[in-house]
Amino acid sequence: MADKDEVRDPATGRFLPTKSGNLHGRPRKPRTADDAILGAVHQPITVTENGRRRRRTKLEVTAAQIANQGASGNLNAGKTTFDLVRRAEERQMQGGGTGGELSLSDREIAERFVARLRQMFKEERDENSPADPR
Repeated sequence: MADKDEVRDPATGRFLPTKSGNLHGRPRKPRTADDAILGAVHQPITVTENGRRRRRTKLEVTAAQIANQGASGNLNAGKTTFDLVRRAEERQMQGGGTGGELSLSDREIAERFVARLRQMFKEERDENSPADPR
């Protein structure tokens, strides 16, 4: 934020025109529980690793903690780690991580679009073909 001299009028203490104490505005409210959870786990935090401070997301830190607890002999954490790794590897092997499968409604929309394109190409071809001399 800018210095107080630049934001407020020294005589009145009011905010100057085009200057505000809240430059970025009010944060948006999460629309769904999924949005709230994803927003929370992707927030960066400062952690100390090997004596150095680093910025990591909460998700990265949590994954490292689960893996470390599993490696230290915590059976529940070890089982959780193996299950999560197995699922992640299966998803990578299936779709290459792109999520390539379409839902039923998306597939129907794509089929209608392709059918419309084919119809347009057919009409275009018919218009450009020479008339039969018969």
